[in-house]
Amino acid sequence: MRTAFKSYLVRSVYEYCMDHGLVPYIVANVVDNDTLPIEHAQVGKITLNLSNQAIRDFTIDHEQLSFSTRFSGKITFVNISIAAILWIGSPQSDCGMGFEVNEAKTLGAKTYAKQPQQGVSSGSKLRLI
Repeated sequence: MRTAFKSYLVRSVYEYCMDHGLVPYIVANVVDNDTLPIEHAQVGKITLNLSNQAIRDFTIDHEQLSFSTRFSGKITFVNISIAAILWIGSPQSDCGMGFEVNEAKTLGAKTYAKQPQQGVSSGSKLRLI
């Protein structure tokens, strides 16, 4: 999926959640070029709350999503590439959108890649949740 198109989908789901009083979250792969609190990542992925109470200075463009927030009382600037986003939505309402990421994402010497499952068709790359 082209990153520019994906950024519109991410923004749309984010705005839908905000307009309906839902708490938006994202799940993203941890990528070397991104700025985020790696100590809060698990198995090469991180889940972040995007509500107005949790973040400040939110921006999204065709290449990245960025904001500032607090982790352990310290102000942290977070920058995540659109390509690394795996899911955005609100768990409280079961609304959201998942994205398949085929390319390997690296963090230091470790490589995190989505492994193909045996017997699973490689149909649509977009999955509605």
